Amino acid sequence: LRALSEIVLAADERTITMVERAGRAVAVDADGGQVLWAARLPVSRVVDATVAGGQLVLVGEHTQPQPDGRLDRLA
Repeated sequence: LRALSEIVLAADERTITMVERAGRAVAVDADGGQVLWAARLPVSRVVDATVAGGQLVLVGEHTQPQPDGRLDRLA
């Protein structure tokens, strides 16, 4: 497994998106460098990311706690 602090880059003609494997992300304007948005994404591990049709698309893992305390992993 890769380090959760590693950054995945995804871009299109207008936007550069940087996604930390732990789920933090920021998108900046490719021309001017202004921050367009920043968020903590609802994933526990990002495997890959791409920008398609103006949207960020992630492949990753989400850990969801269950009432009995177990963790279910959704991929």
